[in-house]
Amino acid sequence: MKFNLYNHVNLFRWITVAALAIVGIVHLNLYAREQYDAIPTIGPLFLATVILSFIFATAFAVRPGRILAGIIACFLIGVFGGYMIALRGNLFAFHEPKISYSGGFGVTAELVGALASVLYTAGRHKDPPLKADGAKE
Repeated sequence: MKFNLYNHVNLFRWITVAALAIVGIVHLNLYAREQYDAIPTIGPLFLATVILSFIFATAFAVRPGRILAGIIACFLIGVFGGYMIALRGNLFAFHEPKISYSGGFGVTAELVGALASVLYTAGRHKDPPLKADGAKE
């Protein structure tokens, strides 16, 4: 049997929801327990990431859609990009010295979540795909 994105959209949906929850938890831990709340500009951005991660996870669990999946993919890529900028240089005068365990979890969740939301969007169709003879699967 051939792999078909259409048959796996629910899997991609729940992977996206789980990845968003992990991103939110990682950022909440850094904000609340690792004193990121005291860093100017970065602290409020971490809090915004926590809030948006849980809002997007809840919204996508309750009412998924292609537009929301696209927004989520952009959000996760943006969070990943911010981390990469902070590792390589300065982001709002903040430099991340190294990749930590929580950073590794966060980066993995961001990339997996972005990929899953893109695959959800690619596999989401109004009608199931047609077989070679024109019949629906």
